[in-house]
Amino acid sequence: IRFRPGPALLISMKPATFSLLVSLALLLTSGGKEPLRRVADPVQTPGTPAPGRILLGSGATPVERTAAEQLAKHLTEITGREFPIVQSADGGPVFAVGPGAARQVAPEIDLSWDNLLNDGIVMKTVDGSVVLTGADDAKRGTLYAVQEFLEEVAGVRWWTPTVTHIPTNPELRIPELDVRYTPEIRYREVFTNAISPKAWTTAKEPLVAEFAVRMRLNMGFYRIPDSWGGFS
Repeated sequence: IRFRPGPALLISMKPATFSLLVSLALLLTSGGKEPLRRVADPVQTPGTPAPGRILLGSGATPVERTAAEQLAKHLTEITGREFPIVQSADGGPVFAVGPGAARQVAPEIDLSWDNLLNDGIVMKTVDGSVVLTGADDAKRGTLYAVQEFLEEVAGVRWWTPTVTHIPTNPELRIPELDVRYTPEIRYREVFTNAISPKAWTTAKEPLVAEFAVRMRLNMGFYRIPDSWGGFS
């Protein structure tokens, strides 16, 4: 393993050590603070029924739209129900994706970029709705918030670019959430052939970029498209 000091954490390693280094990165990001922990058991979750719609603000960015579409796709696979994407909170609880949607259900919520930066997340339950967002004008925060919810509440696991575990849970319920988190390490990259674009066919290369985003990696090695947050 080789570490190179600098503004980014750069790691060169064999694929077999990838999981170990991901765990190390998660430990390092705590920065002496209490680390981000699991917020619910993905199968035996007490709480309220999951909202049936996804709210996306009228001025949503391409990344926020990607986040909403990914949330809808995975929730449908988990529950077997459709989750339409709407632009109005009228009619009951919603998943509010992105700053514009968040303010429709929680007008006083603080989403200033100075506190959350590009990658910070907010997950919060408000009167039956679920806010999943990043900061105003953030590159990846909203997408990361959706992924955090899918992992820690819904139980999704992305193991490789082509292997995903999606649980079956028709009665998905949402616990009380109030999570605000900003990564301590701003630039994150792992060099390994296991997720190198050059190691995959052209047809599957986009899956590598998506997987890098799932792993919260944000540098240029993975050729992450702008609609998935680009790279730092």
